[in-house]
Amino acid sequence: MRIIETTGGPLYGLETENGYSFLGIPYARAGRFQKPLPVRWEGVRACVAFSPKAFQVTEDPARCSEDCLSLNIYTPDPDGCVPVLIDIHGGGFQSGSNSGHYSHPERFVHDKRIVYVPIQYRLGVWGYLYLGGLLGDDYASSGNCGTMDQLQAIRWVRDNIRAFGGDPDRITLMGNSAGAKAIGALITRPESDGLFDKILLLSGSSQCIRTPETAGVVTENFLDILGCRAEDLLTLPNEALLAGQRELTRRTMANCMFGPVSDDAVIPKNWKELLHAGAAWHGSAYIGTNRYENGNLVREVRDFPQRIDETLDGLFGAVNSRYARQAWDDFDGDSLPTEEEKTALWLRIISDYMYRTHADRTASILAANGMNAWEYSFEWLPATHDTDRRFAWNELNWKNEGIPDEKIPAAVKLSEQIYESFIAFITTGDPNISDLPHLDPVMPGRTSKFLFGEETLVKVWENGAYDSIQSFPEDVYCLKESES
Repeated sequence: MRIIETTGGPLYGLETENGYSFLGIPYARAGRFQKPLPVRWEGVRACVAFSPKAFQVTEDPARCSEDCLSLNIYTPDPDGCVPVLIDIHGGGFQSGSNSGHYSHPERFVHDKRIVYVPIQYRLGVWGYLYLGGLLGDDYASSGNCGTMDQLQAIRWVRDNIRAFGGDPDRITLMGNSAGAKAIGALITRPESDGLFDKILLLSGSSQCIRTPETAGVVTENFLDILGCRAEDLLTLPNEALLAGQRELTRRTMANCMFGPVSDDAVIPKNWKELLHAGAAWHGSAYIGTNRYENGNLVREVRDFPQRIDETLDGLFGAVNSRYARQAWDDFDGDSLPTEEEKTALWLRIISDYMYRTHADRTASILAANGMNAWEYSFEWLPATHDTDRRFAWNELNWKNEGIPDEKIPAAVKLSEQIYESFIAFITTGDPNISDLPHLDPVMPGRTSKFLFGEETLVKVWENGAYDSIQSFPEDVYCLKESES
C-alpha cells in the first residue's frame, strides 16, 4: 500500500496496472453559500471510492451532498515528475461531476505521459446564487462559490501534486463547455497568474460572467418561485432548493441561468479591461469549438425555428437576444427561400454567439498580449456541441453514431489525431504533431485554425477576419437593460 503525505493528511489509493488511482480526495469543505476552507483529516484516509456529487437536478439527491468538494488523481508513477492536467467538468454550471458521464479517465490513465486530476465544485444554486445584494458582506462572494472551489482545488493540486508524480510547474487547466467558461472566468483574476501555465478550452472561453444586476434578477426569480426570503435559503432542505432550481430553468427554457458573477470579491468588475490589457493571467492557450455547436436545437426545441423568439430569450436573456435578431436581419434571413436554409442560418448565428465568437475573441485578446494561442474547429458532421471531446476521449461507438463502415478508419484516425494534439499541448505547450499540417498560433490581424474533419486542414483568415460573427457582447447572458 502506497501512502502519500498531503497538506490534508496521509492517504492511500488503488494500485492498478496503469499506475495509481486516488479517488474522492477532499480538497476543502464549505458551509452553504460560504467560501471553501482547507480540510485536514485524522489518521490515514482511504481514497478508494468516488465522493458524493454536488447537488443537481439530474441526480438522485441520495447520491449528492453539500460536502462534495473532491478531486481524483490518476498517476502513472508517484515517483515521477510529469505534466499535470486538471479537468473542470462541464454541465451548464448545473450538472456534472468528476465521475461517471462527465469524466472518462480511461484514455488518460492508459497514457503515462501525464497526471490526470478531474475535480468537483458546487453547482447551480449552491455554487452560483448571488446573495450579496440581499444578505450583505458575509455573502458577497456567494455568486462565485463554484469559482472559489475551483481555485481552492487548483491550489491544492499545486501544493501536493509532486507527491503524486506531477510537476507543479507544468499544470494545464482543461474544461469543456461550462468547464471552459469557468476557466475563462479564472483567467480574469490577476491572482491566477502562476497557478497554471496552460489552458485547453473546449466549447467555451471568457464569456457568461454575469453582472451583479443580472445575477440579482436570477436570485429574485428564484425566491419568487420558492415564496421565501433570502434568509430562509440558509436552512431550507436541499430538496426544496432542487425543486426551485428545476422550476426556474423550466420557466425560462434556459440552461444558462447560473455562472460566475463579477462581484468584485472573486471576479473583478473590470474583468474585461484586465483581460484586454493583459493584466491578469499569462500562459499558452489551445481553444476549440464545433462547427454547429447548437445544431441539436432542431431536435431539442419542437417547431424550431417557429419558436425562435422564445429560444433566443432563453439562451441569451431578454436583453442580449436582440443582437442575434440583428444578425438575422443583417443576413436578410427572412428572404431565404426554404425552411432548411432559415434553420441553418439560425443555427449558425446561435452557435457563433453562444460559442464560436467568444473563442475567436479570447484567442485574439491573448495573442494581442503576446501569448501563444492556437485554435481549432471540429468539422466532422454533424459537429454539434461536445463532439470534439467525445472524439478525443474515444467515447464513441462509431456504428451507433451512424458513421458508415468505410469511414470508420478515418474517424478512428481523427480521434487519435485530436487526442495526440491535446497531449502535445499539455506536455510541450504546442499542439502541433507530425501527423497534422503545421498550425501557427493566432497573431494580431491573422487567425488560423485546425479544421478537424475527414481530412484535417489548416485555414487562415487575414486582416482581422474571423470564423465567427464578432458583434455580440462579451457577457452572453444579460437580463438588465442597463447592463447592455
